[in-house]
Amino acid sequence: MDRPSRRQVLTYAAAFAASTILPFQLSTASVSPEELELQAQELTRGVEEMGPVAALKRGQAHLNLIEAARPNALRNFQLRPLNRAASRTALVCARASRWCGIDEYRWITLAETTAGEAGDGPLMALAMLARAAADGMAARSTDCPSPARLTLVTGALRRTGTAPEQASIRASARFELAWEFAANGDQHGALMELNAATFEAQSAGWPKALIDSSVGTALRKLGRLVDAELALSGALDTPPVRRVWILCDLARTYVASGEPDMAAEALEEAFLLTRAGGIEARLPRILAVRSLLPPGRAKRELVEVMHGI
Repeated sequence: MDRPSRRQVLTYAAAFAASTILPFQLSTASVSPEELELQAQELTRGVEEMGPVAALKRGQAHLNLIEAARPNALRNFQLRPLNRAASRTALVCARASRWCGIDEYRWITLAETTAGEAGDGPLMALAMLARAAADGMAARSTDCPSPARLTLVTGALRRTGTAPEQASIRASARFELAWEFAANGDQHGALMELNAATFEAQSAGWPKALIDSSVGTALRKLGRLVDAELALSGALDTPPVRRVWILCDLARTYVASGEPDMAAEALEEAFLLTRAGGIEARLPRILAVRSLLPPGRAKRELVEVMHGI
């Protein structure tokens, strides 16, 4: 089957999004390709703070601005920043769609297509990481390894390159590799990737909470429960969409440590944040951890809260 063109993919994606979000108004102001790329970068940096619904609306609106600018982009030096902007913005839409629990694959395909048209290896690596997250989400929610995820993350790391400005992408890929190695019982490989990922994240200027949450997730899977609890507990000052993920990992840590009351408390907060923030895709992860709770008061009260809303 032939690979769909960028315009075909955008048409499919826009038609799908139109059925899931409210209409928006497009700006008629003329914006240069370089400015649109800068705006896409800014949108990417603020996606977690915006929340899933707002991020999806703003992402689709920005993609339409990019498409509106294409007729005036007649040369490659104008098209490249437009394609980079489209790829970054499509990745924003993919993340927001994943959090909402709706189809993200058409956005990922658009991100891959436009990254390819721009000839941008690091952007293609980001798109591969997004596909890895989508393909491995079911396995990750149930705390299982994912061969598909491992293959895609390994490929993304190869595409990223060694430039200092790509340290953040390498950090993301290596944290994912650390978790997958830990899930497959490769403790040495997991620790090697975890150390490398932490170095890259620090080089890229990641916030401490983001580093701690990524480290804690891997340490928990390695069975280093005390260190995992310390790292995860220190990473909770973060936007709801990430806080829910951390709370689920923290709950798993509490279960493994024989503390069901604290696990149930973490899951209750995660559930309430999921409902308040429209982060429906996190619910299977919460349910998977809830199933690990032993019978008793903590589990019974948690079930009552979840059924009562």
